[in-house]
Amino acid sequence: MASPTRHASKPAFFPPGVTDFFRRRTIEVLGLALAVLGLAVIVALASYHAVDPSFNTAVPGDAHNLLGRAGAWTADFMMQSLGIAAWFMGAVIMAWGWRIGTHRSMGRWWLRITALPATALLIALAFAGVGAPADWPLKAGLGGFSGDMMMAALIETASPIVTIGPGWFGAVAGFLGLIAFGTALGLEREEWRRIVWG
Repeated sequence: MASPTRHASKPAFFPPGVTDFFRRRTIEVLGLALAVLGLAVIVALASYHAVDPSFNTAVPGDAHNLLGRAGAWTADFMMQSLGIAAWFMGAVIMAWGWRIGTHRSMGRWWLRITALPATALLIALAFAGVGAPADWPLKAGLGGFSGDMMMAALIETASPIVTIGPGWFGAVAGFLGLIAFGTALGLEREEWRRIVWG
């Protein structure tokens, strides 16, 4: 006959209340870190200077970017590759941090993660369909070199069948990109209602 003590559960190292407290604080810290990362991306992009030191620009002196050389390198890489679409990346990361830190459900997290690169590429393609202003500081267009490459590939592929200007491709990509952006944010219907209607 088995001893009754053999099946007795071992006492928890911490009381349930303490364990739950530390779990919640850990989630909040992770959410805060993610939100700060998203904010850092936006600050780096907002203080972007094309003449700052970067992967393809070697200049003496300090960077003008508010986050120093790290911010200058990050902003240059994101602007060169994605253009204005880089701002959407920072916004999504901040939204994730807010949701996680305030213990709001991310829902289908795998869908949010998948929608993030889709947002970046579709929005980059959308801006590639818009002509860059004369004072645009980059050789690539408003959608970065990713947007330019995708737009050129689309036009070349479609040209034997039908002649479509970049504006039409950009409009479709923009519509799909906004859907992907909304999906990546992970906001619930009630939260969208508050944003739209106040």
